[in-house]
Amino acid sequence: MVRQVTPRVALALATAVLVAGCSGGEDPDRPAASPSADEATSSSGSAPSGAPSGAPSGSPGAASPAPPQVRAQGVPSATASEASATVGQALASLNAALGTPAEAASLLDDAVVAGAAREALLAQAAEYEDNGWTVTGQPSIVRTVVRGKGARVRVRACVDQSAVVVTDSAGNRLPTGTGAPRTWMIFTLVRTDAGWQVVEQTFPADPDC
Repeated sequence: MVRQVTPRVALALATAVLVAGCSGGEDPDRPAASPSADEATSSSGSAPSGAPSGAPSGSPGAASPAPPQVRAQGVPSATASEASATVGQALASLNAALGTPAEAASLLDDAVVAGAAREALLAQAAEYEDNGWTVTGQPSIVRTVVRGKGARVRVRACVDQSAVVVTDSAGNRLPTGTGAPRTWMIFTLVRTDAGWQVVEQTFPADPDC
């Protein structure tokens, strides 16, 4: 019997694949109207925009994902952009670690993933290694809402995981349920001398976005 990947099994820091069964709901942090003037939208499309760059594995020639919409709530636009970029870098680092779980400790970027988030991810990579699972394909961030104060912020990110695939040791794709491919994730970041770091990640009650 093929084992089905669940949210707890698939990820700790940021899910490679999710089984989100809730009906899609509006983000309570984001108004239904068009983005307001205080939204800071990245203009480059490179990795620092918050969306990992490059075509997803298994999709030759696919275009790089568009940079996410970044909405600042109670924080400077520059801070929101920086924090969102860090989340994008953390997602890319996560995928690299789960792509080669045996080398996760060296592949995980300590500059952007630390504390409880790092420990949880390394534990998850160990489970991937034990099960012979690997991840291919890159998630992309559709939009973020950033709020907080001082050196600690919360980034609520809508992550599109439709290009991400988990396979077993035989190369068989693992089933991932019927959840929506776009999922809200909540990241807690702290500022250090070197920049922002993701130190914790959770999911909202209704993760669909």
